[in-house]
Amino acid sequence: PSHNKDFRLISDALAELLGKNSQIDLRVVGFMELRQPMDLFRSRIQFIKLQDFINLQRLIGEVEVNLVPLQNNIFTNCKSELKFFEAGVVGTITVASPVYTYAKAIRDGQNGFLAQDHEWLEKIELAISQLPDNYSIIAERAHQDSIERFAWYNQVQTIYKILFDNGS
Repeated sequence: PSHNKDFRLISDALAELLGKNSQIDLRVVGFMELRQPMDLFRSRIQFIKLQDFINLQRLIGEVEVNLVPLQNNIFTNCKSELKFFEAGVVGTITVASPVYTYAKAIRDGQNGFLAQDHEWLEKIELAISQLPDNYSIIAERAHQDSIERFAWYNQVQTIYKILFDNGS
């Protein structure tokens, strides 16, 4: 249910974008209910059932832009940056709502894009406009940040401290 509410944040922007540009298709992984105006573009929307981690990474790597719309509430402000670094590690640019962790992970226009509720159309178009000239620069920054900040082997010291530091 929360995913449907999150998706509604961007459905008008996506419908406008799909209406303007017949070259754009949308891929949705998981379960999502389409409502008007998105239903008009059903033939250009690919629905893929939930995937295991490896296949999900492959699917994310096949798209140019990863969209992470999230309502701004206590629940979403407790979510991790997972969708950013899953995309970054395979070289895909993310446009995300600026909830707490995504606002910390994404440097708007540098390693991805942050979109307020009223900015989704503008930010998705901006991400697409980076193709081909600046896309690889932004994607490489997202990739580097994903490795440097989120790879398990770069978290050993933090994990050790959490597990074994008894407050001293």
